[in-house]
Amino acid sequence: MGAGRGNVHEGETVVPKKKTSALSALARHDDARRALDDRGAEIRRAAALELGQTVLDAGGAALSLAEIKAVIAGAVGVPLAAQAAGRATPREASAPVGNGDAAPFDGEDVRHG
Repeated sequence: MGAGRGNVHEGETVVPKKKTSALSALARHDDARRALDDRGAEIRRAAALELGQTVLDAGGAALSLAEIKAVIAGAVGVPLAAQAAGRATPREASAPVGNGDAAPFDGEDVRHG
């Protein structure tokens, strides 16, 4: 019945939606950004707890904070100096680290005998 007649459906008149103003859209965008930032902070806290638990489970309580930072920086391939200076993050490190062997280092180099 209402085909081709735009806003008329089964005897009812449907009022078209008003266009959203740019200010309203910006306010919604800002609210969404804040919610996303809050969620990101929650996820970072959960990840920190998970990483901390992993460090403790691996015997990290016997290490100093500086030693733990050095081990982690080495594991992700970012020198501490570069990380502290804000020049690099693990995701930004472009060169591959090591020889591609995923086995953990146990203090012995098995490649040379």
